[in-house]
Amino acid sequence: MFSFLLIKSFSSIYALDIGNDGIRVGVASNENGVFIQPSSRGTRSTPNVIGILNETRGNETKEKITYGFETIISESRNKSSVQKNPFNYIVNQDRYKLTELHPSVASALLLRSVVPTVSQKDQIIFAVPSASTPHYRSSLHELAQISGFTDVEIIDQSTALASLYIAERVNRTARKQETVLFIEIGVSQIEVTLWKFIPIPNRVNITLLKYHYTDKISGEKIDQLFASYIKSKLSTHIDEEILIKIGKKAKEMLTTDKYAEVFINELNTTINVTRDEAREITKPIITKLREILKDFEAQTVEICGGASRYFAINELSKEIFGNSLRTDFASQDSIALGTAYYSAIKARIAGNMKLFIDRDAIFNYYVNKSGKTVQLLSGGQPYIRKFFNVLEKSKFEFYLNADLPKSLETTVDVETSKLAHGSFTLVSVDGFDKFEGRADKDGKFLLNITLLPTRGYGEYIVTSVTGQRRKMNFDVSERCPDEKRAPSGGIFETMKKEVAIIKANKPLTARSELEMFLADVEERLLYDSDAAYVVKPEEQSSALSYINECRVNMTTMKTKRLRKLLSSSQLRLNEFLIRSDERKERPFAAESLQQAIDHIEKRIPDATSDDTTVNSVKDFIQNAKDYMKMALEVDRYSTPVILAKDLRRKAESVMKKETDLFAGKRASNAQEL
Repeated sequence: MFSFLLIKSFSSIYALDIGNDGIRVGVASNENGVFIQPSSRGTRSTPNVIGILNETRGNETKEKITYGFETIISESRNKSSVQKNPFNYIVNQDRYKLTELHPSVASALLLRSVVPTVSQKDQIIFAVPSASTPHYRSSLHELAQISGFTDVEIIDQSTALASLYIAERVNRTARKQETVLFIEIGVSQIEVTLWKFIPIPNRVNITLLKYHYTDKISGEKIDQLFASYIKSKLSTHIDEEILIKIGKKAKEMLTTDKYAEVFINELNTTINVTRDEAREITKPIITKLREILKDFEAQTVEICGGASRYFAINELSKEIFGNSLRTDFASQDSIALGTAYYSAIKARIAGNMKLFIDRDAIFNYYVNKSGKTVQLLSGGQPYIRKFFNVLEKSKFEFYLNADLPKSLETTVDVETSKLAHGSFTLVSVDGFDKFEGRADKDGKFLLNITLLPTRGYGEYIVTSVTGQRRKMNFDVSERCPDEKRAPSGGIFETMKKEVAIIKANKPLTARSELEMFLADVEERLLYDSDAAYVVKPEEQSSALSYINECRVNMTTMKTKRLRKLLSSSQLRLNEFLIRSDERKERPFAAESLQQAIDHIEKRIPDATSDDTTVNSVKDFIQNAKDYMKMALEVDRYSTPVILAKDLRRKAESVMKKETDLFAGKRASNAQEL
């Protein structure tokens, strides 16, 4: 995978971070560098949701498949059948809700809707947790092929974070050998990775030293604890999904406030949660996290992921790591950006940096037969399917084990049955007759397989570690499933039709576009903690009344008037969305600008340029400080003029001033040469 020289001609690389809640797309291109691709609604992620309308409202919505924001809004307005995170079910299909679509097809449709039409030169790259099973990795590869992507790669999330650190830190600051700890707390798991960075001219060697994964600490677990607490305070039954939304709202409000006051619209009542109460609510999670982090030491500690904003996690991290702790990568964009940088560095479009990774793969998978071992899959490498032909009845062991150097410590803290169940369908063997598995506490999985030479691919009964029996398909084909092997008839025809619609970028009707906008604002006003913080109660009440009035008036309107109503609604309501979006993004953007300023100020004493140039840089830095101060002094209930994107641009401009400081040194070096 890691060649010494990789020069590739391409148009764009699309890097995907598929989370439980949303999908973020990073892009690396020759023309525009590395950036986050906004969704169709201008946001930095698309909800990981697909649905089918079961209430028809005219020809434009009849039997329509919806994605992302459209699905969430259709669910609340049109009662759609909805599947959240279909990517979870490409391995385990038992609990899949949308029987009309196979999980692979649903995932491929959603994937196709968030990534634009690609050319033959474009590449798509997925970032997955290092503990992801080989079946999940191969399934991602196949669904990308179903979607029409031909150049597909899969890397580990820890490698993506290390790549982001190279691009944002090692490449911009004084280079020195250091150890860096990444704590990535996502919706469904936490990964803690310790890396060593060794910068040398024009390249960086990085080595993974220590790894820990667990699904017992996550944003989802914290939300469930908050929901249970709120439920215990209510005397009236309320839907579980609404409880989770209220819990999320309270959790996010506590990020900056000492207490959260959440109004429950459905019950016309208010719930209060203090920080002390929140610490007690989430004590099991924080205690578990403390046990993990106390075993790690590093010169720099970066915490990131959606759940990293929770105040109790930050308190614990500061207590353990002190001044070593940084939140440069606290943005939820970190994985997607890091994945894009990884490919950009390899393709030689991110500066003059070469990336050499001594150890990015956590797990390797092998088959052992007659004393000979064949490697099935190495984590972090492009997916390759291996096959074994059997000429007569025989048995062999298939085992799944961490193949690690002695210097690497690794822990996978997850229920063994979860890793074992459904993890082995990558293996393709002619003539499976019996397939039974067990796993021990060390993470080694042993399977005894009886083979029949007369049987080809087909459906097999698999007995899991927990004793459950399930059906799985094994095949001997290197290409993705075709119509004959589709799970049910007509699915791939549906896929073709939907992809054609996506490629054509069929516009929404005026009515559906207005409905989606109003529903989006309503959802944010009712459940978004950031919106609750920056919108006054009287503004919220007025906005909700206006939304209801629009819905009444639009029933008799025709297209031209609907377009006018959409424009006036956006003019009236968009400021609330801007305020809430900025509350999320501006603190991180301001921190990036402050770090850029600090870096340049440290470099000024060593400057080799003339005094005029140095003074000009000093003036520019002062201007940047005033700019940031003006951006942060906006009242919480006012719509900011200087946005997060403006602060990021300013940070980039500040970093470029380093070239001016050392122009004299570079000129003298050139003369010497």
